[in-house]
Amino acid sequence: MSLPASKLRRLERVRERAFDRARADAAVARVAAERARLDADGANDALVHGLTAGFEPAPLECDLANLEALHVRAAARDEQLERAQLVTAERGRAWQRAQKALERALEQRATLRRRIEQREHDEARRPEEAMSSSRTIPIAAPLRWLLLCQTVACGVTARASDDPPEDAAPAAALADDEAIADTESAAVDGAFAEDGDGGDVARPGAGDPSLAAAQAKVDAAIAAAANRGEQERLTIAQQRAELDAEVAELDGRMKAIDGLEHRIDELLGSGEVARTRRRERVEQLATLVATMSPAAAATMLAQMSDAQAQDLLMAVAQNDKRKAAKLIATMPPARAAAIGQRYLVRDPQALDAEGVPPDMPERRPSAASPTEPAVPTAPPTAPAAAPPAATPPAAPPPAASPAGDAPAEASPEEGAP
Repeated sequence: MSLPASKLRRLERVRERAFDRARADAAVARVAAERARLDADGANDALVHGLTAGFEPAPLECDLANLEALHVRAAARDEQLERAQLVTAERGRAWQRAQKALERALEQRATLRRRIEQREHDEARRPEEAMSSSRTIPIAAPLRWLLLCQTVACGVTARASDDPPEDAAPAAALADDEAIADTESAAVDGAFAEDGDGGDVARPGAGDPSLAAAQAKVDAAIAAAANRGEQERLTIAQQRAELDAEVAELDGRMKAIDGLEHRIDELLGSGEVARTRRRERVEQLATLVATMSPAAAATMLAQMSDAQAQDLLMAVAQNDKRKAAKLIATMPPARAAAIGQRYLVRDPQALDAEGVPPDMPERRPSAASPTEPAVPTAPPTAPAAAPPAATPPAAPPPAASPAGDAPAEASPEEGAP
C-alpha cells in the first residue's frame, strides 16, 4: 500500500524546508562569526591606533582622559564581541537541534516506508498462497462426485438386474435402497463441506482491522511529523528574526562608532592644523618683537597672559637669547617666577586646555595673571645679572642653537605626561 501523492509531496516539502533552514542558519552563523572577528580586529586596531597615534605631548589630565576614553571604547567593543559570540553559539546550537530533528524525521519516514512496503509485499503474497492452497478444490470435488455417481449407478443397476419385478419386490428392499441413497448423499454433502466448491474464494485482507489500524498509524505519524516541522519552522523563523534584529542593532552601533572615530580623526587633524598655525603666528610675532625696542616689547609682554608670554619668549629665545633674557629681566619678579614655573609644569609646544581654534583671535589675558604696574621705560642695570638664573626654562630646544643644549635637556622630562 503506497502513500498518497499529496502526503509524499508534503513530506518532500518539509524535508526541503528543513534543509533550507539548516543552510540559512549555517550561513547566518558564518556571517556572525566573521562579523565578530572583524569587530575584534577593528577593536584591536582602534586601540593600537589610539595608543600609538603621534600625539603631541599634552598635560597629564588630557592623557588620562584619552586613556580612559580608549579603555571605555575597548570595553564596549569587548562587550559587543562577547554578545556576538554568545549569539553565534546559540544559533549554532539551534542549528544543531534543527538538524537532529530533521534526521529523526527522515529516519521515521524511512522506517514508515519500509513498514508500508513490507505490508504491501505481505498483502500481495496472501492471494497467491490462498490460490495455491485451493487449486485442488475445483478438481477434487467433481471427481469425487463422479465416483459417487458411478458407484450409485452401478449399485442400482446391479440391484435392478438381480431383483424380481417391482410389483413383486418386498418393502424391505425399497427401504434398503432408500437407506443406501441417503447414506451416499450424506457422504457427498460431507465431502463438499470438507473440501469446498472452490468457486468462492474470500479476498485476502478484506475487512482486516490490522490493515486499517496500520493506515491510521501511518497517517497519524505523517501528521505529527508535519506538525513538528511547522513548529520547528516557526521557531527557526523567530530565532532568525531575533538574530536579524540583533545584527541590525549591532550594525547601527558599529556605524555610530565609525562616526565617532571619524569625528575624533577630524578633531585630531584640526588640532594639528591649529598647532601648526599657532606656531607660525608665534614665530612671526617673535620676529616682530625682536625688532622692537626693549621698552616697547616689555610693555607688550606686560599686557599678555602667562601662556602667551611664555610662547612668545620661547620663540624669541630661539632667534636671540640675549633679547629674551633682557625681556625677562624687565619683568617683575612675580611675573618672571610665574612664567618660569609654567615652563617647569607645562610643555611650551603644547596647546592650552582651552585651545584656540584656527582662524580665531587669541584669548584675552586670564584673570589668574596678577595685575602689574607700568613697566619702566628703561631697563634696570643692577638686577640684569640675576635673571639669567630664570632663563633656563626659556632656552630653545637643542636644534635652535648649540649654546642652549644644557637648559633644553629638561624639556622632555617637563613635557612628558
